[in-house]
Amino acid sequence: GGRRPARGAMTLALTLGLVKYGRPANGAKFEVPGWAELPAQGVALHVTKNGLTLSTLKLDGGAKYYMFGRAPQTCPAGHGFVIAHPSLSRQHAVLVHAKNDALYLIDLDSAHGTCVNGERVAPYLPRLVENGNIISFGSS
Repeated sequence: GGRRPARGAMTLALTLGLVKYGRPANGAKFEVPGWAELPAQGVALHVTKNGLTLSTLKLDGGAKYYMFGRAPQTCPAGHGFVIAHPSLSRQHAVLVHAKNDALYLIDLDSAHGTCVNGERVAPYLPRLVENGNIISFGSS
């Protein structure tokens, strides 16, 4: 029989498929990927602390992506959310809508990282976010 690719290589190809992304070549922290799409209605992020919902951030306002960070100029209303916490970078991470109502989180090489369910997200490697996942930015 023929040689089979290494298991890790197959998984990587299947996982990343259409959501390839890397650091923008022009030196910017973020460029909207070609696979980004407008979101479905009703997509939201619930901000919680100690099990209590503090607020709900709507992610269905007609933008293909939503930036999270501590700088208002790079996280404008309608395209992002400012989180005033010293452990966040000015442009910390971004949530990008994709086909079939998928939502991907991209850490923008932030100093203190981004986690999904306690697992650190590699910079510039899109991570699929599913309903019920817990996202944490820096040490916020």
